[in-house]
Amino acid sequence: MNVRVRAGLRLAAWFLATFVALAVTGAAIGPAGAGNLTGYAVFDAILLLISFACWRFLDRRTPAATPLAVNRGAAVRTLKGAMVGAFLVACVIAGLALAGVYDLAPRACRPEPLLRFVAGTAGFVALAALFEEALFRGYALFALRDLAGGGAAVAVTALLFSVAHQANPGYGWTAAANVALVGGVLAAWILAERDVWVAVGAHAGWNAAIVLGAAIPVSGLAIPSPCHTGVLQGPDWLTGGSFGLEAALPTAIAWLGLAAWLWRAGSRRRAGSRANVT
Repeated sequence: MNVRVRAGLRLAAWFLATFVALAVTGAAIGPAGAGNLTGYAVFDAILLLISFACWRFLDRRTPAATPLAVNRGAAVRTLKGAMVGAFLVACVIAGLALAGVYDLAPRACRPEPLLRFVAGTAGFVALAALFEEALFRGYALFALRDLAGGGAAVAVTALLFSVAHQANPGYGWTAAANVALVGGVLAAWILAERDVWVAVGAHAGWNAAIVLGAAIPVSGLAIPSPCHTGVLQGPDWLTGGSFGLEAALPTAIAWLGLAAWLWRAGSRRRAGSRANVT
């Protein structure tokens, strides 16, 4: 069978199984439960099960040989990604603070609600990041690569990732462009590393740093902190408006900087590989 035809059939099988499973589960859980901690945990389990099944039966790969392999290395790569995501937020927030458009307003709070907030939010952003990465940049990304090439796979998944956020408050053309940029950088990183966990970490680290550290809305969604509140006051192109950092120009600059760093690191690896061959 032609390689591209087979890739198309693999993609169609994954999509059908995923659509049916998530639709049925979402209907069973209900709209209120689908977006909470338990809902994301259930959806994550379904996505991982379907992804591993597709890799096993359609690609003849064991779970340990997939880009979603769960092992010690995956934990290290997730932590690496989380540090990168948090670092990008720190750079953007520092720039906005220096520009005088961001301020942090602390308030008195007890340790107990703070710990509950940190634990609950950390769990939520981690499960949500895993869901979005497995859905948009898991099995489907690699099947798309085999079907139409790496560039097309990155572009298509980035567009779908952006469109999936259109119902969020404050979503506009700048948010659409920035979310697509983030999705594209994460997809390219995954293909380069052949690993999804680094992007899960970056995604979770980015969202956690925004909510837990900067205390401002993430993708238009506000998750209030009991101990501090971030305040953004300035033009929308600089602050992102009601959508938050993901619609701001500094975010685009930060993620383009990450893309340039990844490209340079990849170029060095490729050059080293060629030198070792010769």
